[in-house]
Amino acid sequence: MKTLNTETVSRRAMWGMVFRFAVVAPLPLLAPIFLRLVNASGFALAPVIVLGLTNALINGDQVFFWCSISVAVSAFEILTDVLNYPMQLWFSNRATLHFQGKLLKQTSQIPLLHFLDADFHDLLSRANRGFSDRMVDWFRSVLDNIHGVATLVGLLSTVLIIGGGWCAAVLFLCSVVVLLTQKPIVFLGEKKDRDVARPRRAQETWAEVLTSRTSGGEIRLFMLQNWLLTKWEKSYQTLADVEVTALKKRMKWDALARLSSMVGYAIIIFIAAHAAQNADSKEAAGIFTGLITAAVAFQGFLFFFYGSLGSLAEHSGVLRELATLFTIQSASVEKDSDSDQQLDTNVLPQLNTEHTTIQIDALSFRYPHAAVDTLKDITAKIAPGEIVALVGKNGAGKTTLANILLGLYSPQRGNLEFNAGTHKSSPVVSAVFQNFARFLLPVRDNVGFGDIARIQEENGIQNALVKAGSTFSQDLDAWLGSEFGGRDVSGGEWMRIAVARGLFRNSNFIVFDEPTTSIDPVAEVEMARQLLTKHASRSVIVVSHRLGIARLCDQILVLDAGRLVEQGSHDELISSGGLYAKMWNAQAAWYT
Repeated sequence: MKTLNTETVSRRAMWGMVFRFAVVAPLPLLAPIFLRLVNASGFALAPVIVLGLTNALINGDQVFFWCSISVAVSAFEILTDVLNYPMQLWFSNRATLHFQGKLLKQTSQIPLLHFLDADFHDLLSRANRGFSDRMVDWFRSVLDNIHGVATLVGLLSTVLIIGGGWCAAVLFLCSVVVLLTQKPIVFLGEKKDRDVARPRRAQETWAEVLTSRTSGGEIRLFMLQNWLLTKWEKSYQTLADVEVTALKKRMKWDALARLSSMVGYAIIIFIAAHAAQNADSKEAAGIFTGLITAAVAFQGFLFFFYGSLGSLAEHSGVLRELATLFTIQSASVEKDSDSDQQLDTNVLPQLNTEHTTIQIDALSFRYPHAAVDTLKDITAKIAPGEIVALVGKNGAGKTTLANILLGLYSPQRGNLEFNAGTHKSSPVVSAVFQNFARFLLPVRDNVGFGDIARIQEENGIQNALVKAGSTFSQDLDAWLGSEFGGRDVSGGEWMRIAVARGLFRNSNFIVFDEPTTSIDPVAEVEMARQLLTKHASRSVIVVSHRLGIARLCDQILVLDAGRLVEQGSHDELISSGGLYAKMWNAQAAWYT
């Protein structure tokens, strides 16, 4: 897995997303832009109106004409300002729906290994942080830049007409200096965004621990408040130090930009005075006030443009982060497309009714940034309908192997094949994870999610709940979780609902990953007898470090430090006197 870096994402990819959105919703994008361009024309005409009105007042000629022009232009600016907000809101709502929807979809499809990478979590945190507001701010920055460019070009054209080339050249040079300061400021802003992501996540994590119901009992019992508050304060201080350092560096470039603008403004005053002195007496006052008005407006809009450029660079991070996340997904899809098994998350899997054999040959796997392989040259075969236990000490690689069988991880070396009859197949799989999801929804949804295409099959949901030993088989509409006013059920009941969800899916094989850790060993065996029923076409794989379940299985695979050290039935492994026998003897008292 490659290291994530938003700097490698091209601006073409970022603006490509905007272009695709423009194709989907052109009016919400183009209408506000048109209004800003119209509004900018009014500001560009202001110096001409001031020139004309000043000369009209002095000479007593065409006063009402220029007053009428001024009122009309002002009214037009007010109208465009009034229409601008609803147009901008129109775009923002459509853009947030479009881009955040894509973000959530892509994040749910990114390979799980990326979630073990701290850099990925930094990126995801930046992408999700205040998404709607940042999208609004980004579009406002785009509009401000368009408005600023149009206004500055209009003002330069006005100055060129009124004061000649020298005046326009001075203003242009000032603008160039100001704009050149933007590159280092943009770089500083992007660097700050990257640097604050980790301490900000740390700060939010400590705050969440302090306010979480899950950790609340232990915090109070062990009196951890002060220790955790100290951690939160240190993270907060680190975050503040990064932001202050970035601000100090930015202030130097801000000072240079403002000094350039101030010098340019002073020069314009003298040029305006010189132009007025050499002009006809009837036009001198108008020329002077017109040029000063243009210079003041130009300076104001130059810094407005300067600020909007910085804002655009800052808020463009949301597009940059989206583009990076989309690149991750594209890379994974391309990789999958080169393999025999292709994953299409938009198509529900179809159950292959033929008996499926799982063949594992010399399979090895290593986690990102790990020094050694977690799995080493695993070779095994699981027959159709066979019940298999993966056992071993904690850290032996049991769950990792299960995740590979489920297609959640891809092995670096070796082969994993699913054969139905004489041909390879893509099996439908199901699982009950050790850290299962608790959906704050009705029972029928919690179970029906196991096979979304059959979520209306009430009898199937009830049968799965009965088999899992749940008490909710006759109360499918019960809402779970006290967070939204539902029932606050026990951890064991949540586990049974998760088991029912796994059982509800019609699958070629199902994985139970430590499915009974929240119940005692004797009850574990009784529950296992219900779950591990033979099915001609569906294999069952049980991951456990507790061996009461293992003796009920057809085959036991014993892992130790990532290697398959033993395999066979319970009786065979007990007779061999190896690692399994030692583990069984150590736990035997639990089951007597």
